[in-house]
Amino acid sequence: MVSCYKKVRRASWQASGWFFGLDDEAVYRIDKSILEERFEEKLTPIPAAINLSVDEVSYLKYHRYLTNVVDVDRKAVIWNDRGRKTEILDRYYEGIGQDACGLIESVALDGARTYISSTTKHAVNATIVYDKFHIRQKLVQKEN
Repeated sequence: MVSCYKKVRRASWQASGWFFGLDDEAVYRIDKSILEERFEEKLTPIPAAINLSVDEVSYLKYHRYLTNVVDVDRKAVIWNDRGRKTEILDRYYEGIGQDACGLIESVALDGARTYISSTTKHAVNATIVYDKFHIRQKLVQKEN
């Protein structure tokens, strides 16, 4: 199973299936199950951080968003979920627990009210820092 997964990382499901004598669907299921196992190993429990950056990324069409939480010190995405509402970021804070929330020192945000309200509710000791791109954008809007 692991050798099939390693092959899929370098080739398509179809090519891997041909190599191992499996159909495409079987290779897909093997690949998916190993990815789910690795997800659970790496992201359970949810990693906490001292300095965070929170921002949304648009994917697909029609305003579909993914909220990303980045550990600024490690320069790594440590959590994400679909959407950009307050409840989405609340899930991260609730997942790391109240003790870890109290240890957060700073959170860089883009100024979205949803992220601000969630952060002030959960990470009460954190300093909120606005990123300079969005500060500049707001200043330009005020000038015009």
